Amino acid sequence: MELIQCPACKTEVYQQDNLCENCKFPFMGSEKEKSIHIGRFISKKGVVQDSSNATTNVQKILYALSALYVISIVIIFSSPDSHWLDVVFNAFLAVIFLLSAILVKKAPVFFTAFPLAVLLGVYTLLAVIDPVSLISGVIIKLLIVGSLVYSLYLLYKSKQFKKRYRVS
Repeated sequence: MELIQCPACKTEVYQQDNLCENCKFPFMGSEKEKSIHIGRFISKKGVVQDSSNATTNVQKILYALSALYVISIVIIFSSPDSHWLDVVFNAFLAVIFLLSAILVKKAPVFFTAFPLAVLLGVYTLLAVIDPVSLISGVIIKLLIVGSLVYSLYLLYKSKQFKKRYRVS
């Protein structure tokens, strides 16, 4: 029994098998069936690249959020009626988003979910303190939250694909 490599998932299988045990590639199928299977597999595998791109976008968003909080610190500092607690709070958020941006490539799910939770917590806190703050910049807030949630979705789908097809 000789081992051959599946043309779709690159798993080694025995030559006598009719189907790849990993991705169900039809070794004995027609050229059309084989082509369709490979096309579908490549299409499904695209989620892995999409999740990688999403992680890069999350990193950019987190760097931008960090920069915005640094700018707000400067604005608060220059204001005559500023409070030190505002500066500390914004500095804390800037550090969280900066560290998350730096570490998101090492643990994408955690360093996407954690800043998302922090951001939602901040938005909730601000809405309780001043309900009008929720409306200001609502489109930007929705885009940021939506992007982070969608990135988590892609990371989940990528993890499912890798687990199902034993792809790294």
